[in-house]
Amino acid sequence: MISLGCENGPVVYRDGAFHKVAVEQEYQRSGNQKGHPSSPIVLADHKVEKDPAADIERPTEVALIDTRDHTMKTVDLGSPYWFRSLDRGPNGEALVLAYDGELNILDPESGKVLHEVPVAAEWSEPDEWQQPGPMMAVADGTAFVVDPASKKLTMVDVASGKTYRELELTVVPHEIQVTTGTASGEYTVGHTEEGEDHEAHDHDGHDHEGETSDAGGHDGHHEHEGHDH
Repeated sequence: MISLGCENGPVVYRDGAFHKVAVEQEYQRSGNQKGHPSSPIVLADHKVEKDPAADIERPTEVALIDTRDHTMKTVDLGSPYWFRSLDRGPNGEALVLAYDGELNILDPESGKVLHEVPVAAEWSEPDEWQQPGPMMAVADGTAFVVDPASKKLTMVDVASGKTYRELELTVVPHEIQVTTGTASGEYTVGHTEEGEDHEAHDHDGHDHEGETSDAGGHDGHHEHEGHDH
């Protein structure tokens, strides 16, 4: 199944045919989408302004596109987000990092917000998207959230919504990507039980410069569709 974000509502390709997702607005685009192998729901941004002020729309609603029946529901988080804010949890949870500094963890089927986790100071999208801003990456049940303003990395257990570790960084994080380091993915990234000694989770003294890098080649457009399909 494939979900495409058009300017008059998404299109789902399923079973050899295209299916239009009905939307109420004349203009609606979901240019940044996140799917998950075990979920039929696609998490997407929900933009309805054809000509936003300063070419930046700051939506507070996200879209949950159901590829089974080509329908869509929206969830208003009460705070804007940007194109780097969307990701998925290990069981398909919909994750959205908002301007209020909270990581919202949603049930993709119902749209219910399961957890609201403070992970950063309040922020807003920079006028130039190439500038650093809060972002996250998910691996093995952990959401890794970086806050450039405080140079902090926060680790959140997606299932429980609990923060279990914070690290101070020596650099301003600009991009983030998580890798397990093995082709098989057998390495588990996650917090240990209290009192357990696990070398894999002892990151003290680790040089985090290798986990961030300068921004790659974006086209400069604030929708960034080419980077989120």
